[in-house]
Amino acid sequence: MRRLIALVLGPVLLALVAPLAPAAAATWRGTDPAHDVWRLTLSGDGDDYTAAPTRANADLRSVVVRHSRSRVVLRLRFDDIFVPPERGGMFSVFGDIRTDDLGASFDMVAGRAHRQGRVTVWQRGGRCEGSSAIDYQRDVATITVPTDCLGDPRWVRLSFKTWSRDDAYVWEDNALQAGFLRRAWTPKVRVG
Repeated sequence: MRRLIALVLGPVLLALVAPLAPAAAATWRGTDPAHDVWRLTLSGDGDDYTAAPTRANADLRSVVVRHSRSRVVLRLRFDDIFVPPERGGMFSVFGDIRTDDLGASFDMVAGRAHRQGRVTVWQRGGRCEGSSAIDYQRDVATITVPTDCLGDPRWVRLSFKTWSRDDAYVWEDNALQAGFLRRAWTPKVRVG
C-alpha cells in the first residue's frame, strides 16, 4: 500500500515542488590579468593614459556571467574595491551587452551616498534599472540586469571596463585583457 501511495503521490509532489526550485542558468567564467590598471589624466590637450601596475582599486581579477530566463548576473572579483574618500570619489563598472534581440549598455556607479551602487541599463527607446551589491571585505561586486531590459535574449555577450575616480585621476581596467584600448567580449552565454 505504501508503495502504491508513493507511486501515485511522488509525481504529484514533484510537479508541485519543481516550480519552486531556482531557475537554471548558463554560466561563463573568465579571468583578467593582474596589475593592468591604467591612470587617465584629463587635460585640456586631450586624455593621457599611463600604466599603473601598482594600483589595486579597479583591478579586475575574475568574472562570472550567469544568464537565466529572468536575469543576467555579472559577478566581479577585484584585487581591491573601495570608493575613494575624496569628494566626488566613485567606483564604477560600465559596458555593453550584445544579444540576439535588443542589446544594451549599462553602468553601475558606487559613491559615498550609494555604497552598494546603482545600475542603469540603456537600450533603444529608453532605460531600466538593474541592481548591484558590493562586498568591500571580499572585493566582490555583483551586477544584476533583468532580461526584460534586454528583450528576453537567448544569449548575451558582454564587454566592460572598471574604473575608480579620485580628486586627481581616473583609474581604469579594460576587462578580460591586458591591453587597454581594445575591447574584449565574453563568448556567447546562452540562457540556462
